Amino acid sequence: MAFWSSQSLESGLQVLVGHNDRSVVDCNSITLRVGNEIYISPTLTDPSPATHTLKSLDTREGFTIPPGQFGFILTAETIHLPADVMGFISIKATYKLMGLINVSGFHVDPGFEGQLTYSVFNAGPAPIHIREGVPLFLLWIADLDDVSHKHKTKALEAGISSDMVNRITGAVGSVADVEKKINDRIDALAADNNALRDELLEVERSVRTRQAELTVGQAVSRMLWNMMASILLLAAGVLLAPIVDDLWTRLTG
Repeated sequence: MAFWSSQSLESGLQVLVGHNDRSVVDCNSITLRVGNEIYISPTLTDPSPATHTLKSLDTREGFTIPPGQFGFILTAETIHLPADVMGFISIKATYKLMGLINVSGFHVDPGFEGQLTYSVFNAGPAPIHIREGVPLFLLWIADLDDVSHKHKTKALEAGISSDMVNRITGAVGSVADVEKKINDRIDALAADNNALRDELLEVERSVRTRQAELTVGQAVSRMLWNMMASILLLAAGVLLAPIVDDLWTRLTG
């Protein structure tokens, strides 16, 4: 198996990708551009199916792949591989260093004809911004020792298949999403704790106020009781004075 050189790629561009623009040959690979159709998986914070479905892009329209999310990206070029070669695919280093990983496999079968759908994953810490038409992918061509009798014979339908999308339609929880959910839960618990603390403080204030009221009431009650006792003693003295005087007179008379 021998990989094609830049000269071989330039001479075979019309067959391989349908044009003769030699500027797409990078060393011994062909640069492929982002096409007009994508799909990005929903996040836990934005799981709405209405905002996460197959999307057609206008010329140079941008999109983002959030951290921890998958995406399908269609190539602008239609690929045609003869039955005596196979392809190997990857992503340009510029985007690899941002954390964008090719998870769709690494080869293209002999006889393949159609647009390539790259399955990618953002393993980086930040959203990756991409535009339609940006050179993002790489394709290497390698000779087989003979024409492969078993090779692709049917051209792919244009666009990203709905079957592929249906496999990753559920919300994917990235580390950032999980961290946000945890922080939101912590904030909610802290708010509940503050509300409970305020409620307990209010109860404590009410108890102290009630205790103060009871203390005042008890003091007033004792004062009134002492006054009544004094009045009763005084009244008893007034009533008993004549009787005591009479009794004393008789005893001493």
